[in-house]
Amino acid sequence: MSHSYGDQRAKQITTFLFDYGGVLADEGFREGLFAIARMCDQNERHFFEMATEAVYETRYVTGHGSERLFWDFIRNNSGITLSDEIMRNHIISRFTLRMPMLGLVKMLRSKGYKVMILSDQTNWLKELDERDHFFEAFDLIFNSYDVGKAKRDVSLFKDILSKLGLAPEEVLFVDDNAGHTRRAKLVGINAITFTDIPILLMELRSMALITETERCSLAAALDAQSPVH
Repeated sequence: MSHSYGDQRAKQITTFLFDYGGVLADEGFREGLFAIARMCDQNERHFFEMATEAVYETRYVTGHGSERLFWDFIRNNSGITLSDEIMRNHIISRFTLRMPMLGLVKMLRSKGYKVMILSDQTNWLKELDERDHFFEAFDLIFNSYDVGKAKRDVSLFKDILSKLGLAPEEVLFVDDNAGHTRRAKLVGINAITFTDIPILLMELRSMALITETERCSLAAALDAQSPVH
C-alpha cells in the first residue's frame, strides 16, 4: 500500500498541538466530577455536563471568572455542599501524566518538530506543572485561562496560527474532544480525535510522521508500563 498521501501531508507538518487532560494526562476533570457525583448520590453524566457548562458559563476557563464563582455555581445548581477544597482535590489528584505520551513528545522534538500544549484549563494547569514539571518538555503552552479564549471558539485556532506565523496545513492538533478537532479542521488544521495511545501511534505512522520502528518502540514502552493481570 502506498503512503504517498501520508508522506505528502507529513512534509507540510512542522508543529504539533496536544490537549492536556484526556491526551497527555488522564482526564482528571471528568473523573473527579464523576467521583464527586458518586459521593453525593448525583447522576454522574448529568453532574459532569452541568459542571462542564459551569466552567464556561462562569468564564472561569477563560480567566474572566473566579474559581469561587465556579464552585458556587455548581453548589447552587446541584445541591451539593462540599467545600471548594474537597472538590478541587478530587479533580487535581486525578490528572496523571501519561509517560508514554511524554515519550512521544520527546521523540517528535528530536525529529525537529515543534510540540506545544493547547488546553482548555484554568489556573490548575500551572499548579499541575508545579507538581509534575511537564511544561519544560514543550516548546509553548497555550492555555485558555491565559489566552482568554477556549476551544469552543473557532477563532482561537486562527489566533494561534497567526501567533505562530504558520499555515494551517503545517499544524497537527490532537484532542479527545471531537468538537474541538472539528473546529480545528474548519480552519484547515490537520486534527486527530484521540481515543487511545496505540491508535494515535498507528495514525501518526500512517501519516509517515513516525517510522514503524519508532511506533514499535513507543508501543513497547506503553506495554511495559501496563499492569500485568
